Amino acid sequence: MLELIQITPDNAIAFTHLIKEDVYLYVADPATVSIGITDDKMPVAALLVRAADDGSSEILSICVDHEYRRQGLATELLIRAADYLTQDMEVNRMNCSFTLRDGDDSFLGYLKYLEFEINEVPGGCYVTTFGELRQLKELSGPTGSCVPFSELTTIQKKQLKDGAMDVSDLLENDSIEPDMSAFLLDGNVIRSCLIFTKDEEDPDAYTIAWSRNTGSPADMLYLLRYALKASTAADEVKLYVPVLNERSERLTVGILGDKGRKIETSYEAALTLLTGDEEQPVA
Repeated sequence: MLELIQITPDNAIAFTHLIKEDVYLYVADPATVSIGITDDKMPVAALLVRAADDGSSEILSICVDHEYRRQGLATELLIRAADYLTQDMEVNRMNCSFTLRDGDDSFLGYLKYLEFEINEVPGGCYVTTFGELRQLKELSGPTGSCVPFSELTTIQKKQLKDGAMDVSDLLENDSIEPDMSAFLLDGNVIRSCLIFTKDEEDPDAYTIAWSRNTGSPADMLYLLRYALKASTAADEVKLYVPVLNERSERLTVGILGDKGRKIETSYEAALTLLTGDEEQPVA
């Protein structure tokens, strides 16, 4: 029997397979609407929506177990969340940010059906191969004064655990490629870097897991040149290049040109919630 329930810190552990790991702690946040659906006490769907002070809200996580999809469970969760947001928290907008891989447009179609306004934004992921990179004349030049991760000092490695550069998880898992990951230094300070790991979903591929470029675009060329020369990857091995913002996407496109193909696209969606006794637009 299907039952709608509130997700709380006491029962949230049963919903971990349905909640994105990076937003799990928001279950305990009073500004977050956390609701789920169970079937004979077994969690099968979950939604987390967090309200902001400006009258907006953000969908942090929404997931329905594969066997229960196309039964209206996600819509039911959104309707219930919209009711609570508008009546108890004076929220009038629901926003959603998401990234989709090529061919996976069912969620996009679903939001359009619910009359979300959807816009493509900078972000996503590109893919290329080491063979295609080796054909780029721009990557055949000098590497500047790059050093590999394996040659960083203890003081320099400590910077990888601090502030915006925090990659503690990669360090703890020992997943940084030590010779391919490249760094440019100003004394003991890391100025720019590219960190490479094995791709989680494709073990025969690499991913630029994290990058920092506080210098010029030339720094990124130095780092890529170094990584390419240090790599022993075969020409057919893939490299995934995530982009997070307009600047990094412009730089990626500028370097890769037609040697890179975008396989993931980022979107933002927004829905105006009706208040009072009016019918909710997500019905």
